Formats: sequence, C-alpha cells, structure tokens
Amino acid sequence: MNGNLGRGWSVLLLFSLISGFCLAPRAAEINITRTNFTERYITNVIDVHMPMNVFVTEYHTNYFERVLTNVVQRYATNLASRVLTNTVMVNAIQTNLIKTYHTNWSTLFLTNQLAVDSLHTNFVDRYQTNWTTLTLTNWKNVLVMRTNWINQPVTNVVQLDMTPPGATVSGPEQGQARPAPAPTPASAPMAATPASQPAPLPPAPLSNDISLEAYRTGRPVINNSVEVQMKVRWTGPTASSLLVQQWRVESEDGTILVQAQDKDFRRDLPLGRYKVEVRVRREASGPLLAARGSLSVTARDAYVLQKLAIN
Repeated sequence: MNGNLGRGWSVLLLFSLISGFCLAPRAAEINITRTNFTERYITNVIDVHMPMNVFVTEYHTNYFERVLTNVVQRYATNLASRVLTNTVMVNAIQTNLIKTYHTNWSTLFLTNQLAVDSLHTNFVDRYQTNWTTLTLTNWKNVLVMRTNWINQPVTNVVQLDMTPPGATVSGPEQGQARPAPAPTPASAPMAATPASQPAPLPPAPLSNDISLEAYRTGRPVINNSVEVQMKVRWTGPTASSLLVQQWRVESEDGTILVQAQDKDFRRDLPLGRYKVEVRVRREASGPLLAARGSLSVTARDAYVLQKLAIN
C-alpha cells in the first residue's frame, strides 16, 4: 500500500515537471529529479498480554483486639512544708562608733540603745495547767564589811640591866638580868558596830535616758579579784547631772551583795557575773529613776549589758 502511494507521488511530480517544461520558455533551466524506489515492509505489531497466575496459600487465624497504652514518665518531687511569716518594717538607726581611750588602757565602745516595739504576727494558743504560787519579799539594805587580814609578827623583848665597870651592886640582883616585862597582848580588833541601815527606797521605774558604764582599772588580778569601776550618766535631750541614791551589785548565786551611795562605784569584785541596779535623781526633790543591767567581770575586761524599759 505504501509502495503504490509512493508511485502516485512520483507520477504526479513527473507530470508537474513536464507541464512546466512545456509551458516555460525554451531558454529556462529545468531540474529533473529521479527517485529510486525501494520496497519497505511494515509489520503490524499486536501486543498480547498473557497473565501469570501465582498461587499463594492464605491462612486465616482467630482475630482478637489488642490494646496499646501510651507509657508516660512521671516525676515525683519531695514535698516540703514552708512557713512564711509577715514581714514588718522596722526603722533601724545606726550610730557612729567612736573609740574612747582611758588611762587604764581599756577600749570602750558605746552605742545609743533605743527601745523598739516588737510585733508578733503568728498567734499561738497557750494552755497553762500548773499553777504556782510565787511569794515576793521586800528588799532590805544589808551592810557588808570585809577586812583584809595581815600577818603581824610579834617579837619577845628581853631587858638586860648591865652595870658599868667599877660600879658595885649589892644584893641578890648582882649579875642577874631583870625579867622582861610581859608583852602587852595585842588589842583585839574592835567589833564593827552595825551602822544604821538607810531607809529602803521606794520602787523606781526604769529610764532609757540613764546609761551605765563599766570598765576594769589598771590594778592587777589579786586572789582572783579585779577592781571594777562603774559610772552613770544622763543621755536625755537636755544635759543634767545625776544624784546617785544607791548602787546595788549582787552576784548571780546571791553570795555577794554590795551597796554604796558614791557617785562612782569602785570595788574589788571576784570574776563572774553580777546583777547591777542604780537609783538616781535629777534633782534633790525630783522623782526616783532606776537603771538595771548585767555586769560581766573577766580577767581582761569588765562590761555591763543594760536592760531597756519597754514603753
């Protein structure tokens, strides 16, 4: 079929060339093309699909439901109880610390102590079942006297009567020494007559305007005792001198009690802790004021911690 078609096209082309040659003028050139005809065989290709069966053995089992759970890591922490309290603002006052020098080579630091109202926010129920009866006694002034004992040597005195040369002595006293007069016995110390006890002072309120100062003097330690000097001064807004009415120093175990009315307290005290109380007046007819504290006496220094009054 394709061969016939090729031949038809060749004849048509040849006829077109001849017609153009006859119609064209004789002086024109004509290209003549000759085709070699070849036979071509075309095969009809038909695709045939052949299935290949693969046999598979199928097994049926009993079906059941399977449940899967998502596993999550859990972290456990230690639980701690925390108690929070209410914070109360307190005005803090800081003073300038100044070194003061004394003749006994002791450095004393003084600070202005102010009373601060303490507020408690946590309320706790308190139950008291045991009742105790407390009996208070009135303080009485006791005069304590201490004597320093001194060893006093006593020498036996013998009197010899010697006769000068050339002198004659008659009688039995010749060549014999007169007996020494018997030594007069040392007069026994007079018993201290008990002084009249001062009248007890009325109770006095504590005053924060009174400052207690204590320090050790330069005397060395003798028999485990040191010399302590205490002073009292007025720290109020207006300067004023104080009239000391009574000093009272008592050891914690109650074995030592010293009372004095001097302006400055100066005594030999054994090492230890003492309770101190001083009562003063700003004027002769003014009210009675008091200051209390705790005195500590050591081999190196002495200081007092004053107790403040709660307004």
